[in-house]
Amino acid sequence: VGYWAPQPSDVPAPLRNLPDAVLDALALLDVYTGPTERAPQGYLVHTGCVRFSWKPTTVEERLSCLPRPAWCQGRTAYEWLVSAEDCPYGAFLQAHDQYLHARQRLMDQAEIEASAPMPWLPLRFMETVGLEARLLPLHHPADAHAAHVRAYLPDVLQALQCHMDVQMGDGRVFLLQYSSTYTAKFSDQFATEEATDFQLARKVLMEYHPLEPEVWLQLGGQRFRQVLQTGILRRVVLRPLWRGFQPTRWEQLYMASAWRSEDCTLRLCTEAGERRKNRRRVLVAAAMDSAFQESFFGQWLLLNVPFRAMDELWDARVLAVPEGYRMLALCLLKRPGFWRRPHNVQAKLQLEGHRDAHISNVLSMLESRAGVIDAYLVARPFCVLGPAGSGKSTVEVAIRRAAEAGAHVGIACPTGMLASAYRVKFPGLDVDTLRGMFLLHLPQEQTWDCVSSFDMVVVDEVGQLSQQTVERLLWLWDNADRRPALIFLGDFHSFRAWTALARATAPVGSNSSCGICAPCGAASARTCAGSWSSFELRSRIGSSCCAFLRGHRAMADRGPGVSPEPTELDIQDILHETPQTLFLTITRRSAALLNDLVPIYQGMRVTLTRNLQKEQNFVNGMGCTVLGIQRNSVLVRTQCGNVLSVFPYTDDEIFLRGQQRRATYLPLRLGYAVTLMKVQGATLPHITLRLDVPNVEAAAYVALSRVQRDKDWRFLGHLTRHHFTPASGI
Repeated sequence: VGYWAPQPSDVPAPLRNLPDAVLDALALLDVYTGPTERAPQGYLVHTGCVRFSWKPTTVEERLSCLPRPAWCQGRTAYEWLVSAEDCPYGAFLQAHDQYLHARQRLMDQAEIEASAPMPWLPLRFMETVGLEARLLPLHHPADAHAAHVRAYLPDVLQALQCHMDVQMGDGRVFLLQYSSTYTAKFSDQFATEEATDFQLARKVLMEYHPLEPEVWLQLGGQRFRQVLQTGILRRVVLRPLWRGFQPTRWEQLYMASAWRSEDCTLRLCTEAGERRKNRRRVLVAAAMDSAFQESFFGQWLLLNVPFRAMDELWDARVLAVPEGYRMLALCLLKRPGFWRRPHNVQAKLQLEGHRDAHISNVLSMLESRAGVIDAYLVARPFCVLGPAGSGKSTVEVAIRRAAEAGAHVGIACPTGMLASAYRVKFPGLDVDTLRGMFLLHLPQEQTWDCVSSFDMVVVDEVGQLSQQTVERLLWLWDNADRRPALIFLGDFHSFRAWTALARATAPVGSNSSCGICAPCGAASARTCAGSWSSFELRSRIGSSCCAFLRGHRAMADRGPGVSPEPTELDIQDILHETPQTLFLTITRRSAALLNDLVPIYQGMRVTLTRNLQKEQNFVNGMGCTVLGIQRNSVLVRTQCGNVLSVFPYTDDEIFLRGQQRRATYLPLRLGYAVTLMKVQGATLPHITLRLDVPNVEAAAYVALSRVQRDKDWRFLGHLTRHHFTPASGI
């Protein structure tokens, strides 16, 4: 009832009226149902579980042994089965051929004997969709196969004209789910005095059709027990001790038993705490809570983790986890090999007969809760974020203390100039650019251990890092088992790139020692008038732009109609008034223009541009002072005090207009003007600002936040409010 009943005429013509010999030749599987035994009334008795094994020979070999007429019928049917698009016979045939080839290879290698019997396939093979169409003369149309509707018996359907059972066989423990969740449909309403035997039989036949397995299970249950258990059944109720319950007598005897091994769990111990003396199996029926309740995981620990004392099941680290997650956190800490592998949990739930929807919900719950737990338990990088003057420099105190304690500290910076500034502050530490320290120019698989030697790694100006670079750093940290302390410094009010840093953060307020530091607030504001955040710049600049800039002009305004571009004399006057100033520009072109205006003389400032001798601080971005000019080299003194001879360097990896060229040059440039990107994160004694491009986000903020006092900066050119655009998205 309720769906279309196919007729024998629907069977394809090549499959009609096939002899038994042809059907046996076309079959790919042998079926074993146990020893043959009949009841006194003549019916066959089910003496074993149905098992399947592959046929030992191919279909072609069996067809070739048939007589000519049977061979023609079998060949026609075989060709139809192989070519039919809506028939799964071809998939079974391919699997059969692969198995026979593998078996032949083992026989050739003398791994198995040719006379060895064909092994049985796993029990779950019974659930394969379309299996019955390979065993019996069944019809399985395409729409029925797509809907997971089992094939039907044409002869039985024609004779009985009844409702045939519809089974959902998707290969996922269907039989176990069916039997473990079976509920009898008969109830006491049938056992009434008013109903005659004829009425009862008619009701059963009309509403519960005999071909449905529920009827046979119910009728068999009237004579035989539905569950046959030959050992001992013990029902226990487990209560997690951390909920305030005291250990039961069974648990106390288990902990005090001297005979058990260290891997003996609670479920293997008798109720009296003794070793079982016979070989009878005990079915432990533990009353467990739902997997969606926290107490379930405490119960699982008691049953599956051996212990001599209850304290062995506890771990103080779970105190950092919020309430409602601590029992699962204990399971993740005590048995990560099980709870960290979803397929293991899925197999256990399937063995318990849970439906797919329930299993999917449990796995989703475990994934989400494990992520929350890991945020509190697993080591995470420290993030010290905030605008200029918010206290990020306190990290330098931690660096000095770690170095004094003998830790291997590494400091990585996105630019060579910032790395050089750190080398001046920490001459004995491992300071380098991100590219040099983490070998970003090499393939990822060749750099997996470059972080393992450090005890602390500090990455400054994380806002300049791309998402790919941040993910590369986190990958290197994972390969080091997250042992080094990883610290990110940055200011997202400055120039920045889209990063993956948010993926590595933990909940704010985590009290775990391995958690994430919340972004810094105004921990220790500078004692000067020169530290501004983007919000303060926005509030101070506007209608009062002229008042804000008053007193900071580096060169006299020549008036309208005269070019505001500085001349060589202007640069000389500025350097005479402020010898330590550094010209900051937005574009490289403007920086090169200002450097060209500086005369060459002994004592001038230059910047190295190549990494040649890191131990002597001959690195990219290192500031130097010219000591003298030799025949073919320049003698300089670095900011760290090293005297270097800068010699001509030949580079054959220069690309000009898409072609590789060779060039020889002195690896240095004038150090009076640089772009803002180069100095982000540095602290400078004095700056002369030239914002040559308007409407660049955070450009003015990056420049002005490099100095500590308001009197330590000046500007060139004409500035408007469009040159003070703050960073967006803050």
